[in-house]
Amino acid sequence: MAVKVRCSVTLYKVIDIDKVTRYYLLQSSTLAAPSKPADGAAISSKWSKTEPSYTSGSTMTLYSVDQTVMSNGAIKYSEVSKSSSYEAAKEAYNLANTANNTVNGLKTRVDDAYTEIKSNKTEISLKASQTEVATLSNNLNAYIDSSTTMIQNINGWQFNFNKLIRTDEADVANHTDYITLQNGDIILGESASDLKLKIGNDAIQFKGTSDEEVTPDPDATAWITGQKFNINEGEIHTTLKVGNLQFTPRPNGNFSLTIV
Repeated sequence: MAVKVRCSVTLYKVIDIDKVTRYYLLQSSTLAAPSKPADGAAISSKWSKTEPSYTSGSTMTLYSVDQTVMSNGAIKYSEVSKSSSYEAAKEAYNLANTANNTVNGLKTRVDDAYTEIKSNKTEISLKASQTEVATLSNNLNAYIDSSTTMIQNINGWQFNFNKLIRTDEADVANHTDYITLQNGDIILGESASDLKLKIGNDAIQFKGTSDEEVTPDPDATAWITGQKFNINEGEIHTTLKVGNLQFTPRPNGNFSLTIV
């Protein structure tokens, strides 16, 4: 008896992935997102294999697409997506820029403020200082530096008050207003002037000279301009001495003139 054998062979063609390449496209954020290339088509030259790095301040958007080449030569493309790393870098820059602008804005209010205490064997000094911006008009700002210093030494306490106003156009000299408590006396002065006022328990002294006229306050009763004493109205009850001449009132209403 004859035996017949039947044999068949099945052939399979396996199509595998040959390579995958990622392409990048950087374009304005105001433009619509690009469409993915058609499968089987060559990718446009506007796509690049090199991933661009983020440039500070850029508002561009980076897109990417994957090109898959099969072993049989077929070409397929993935969907277009935004680059997460590029968007993260852009967001980080924007946040940092916003924070910096906020800090600078808080600075068009107060630039600097500090308090300092110094001490040595003979003196204790307390100083408070602040710099701020003041709006003088709609289009003019001025920087005002103000500080107060209190110093205690063997002579007593001294208070100094500084203020400097700076603008682009103005050139205002720095000056110091001060009050000094020294040996039981009070001394008032200002660094730009030679005039000083000393108040003691037995006398009030006006120190220094000046040829400038002083405009008194409306309610002032007496004032001194340089070495000139001004008074609106006065009464002498006992004696008045002018140089070597002494005027003395008499009981009858007259007065005597005596050389002393």
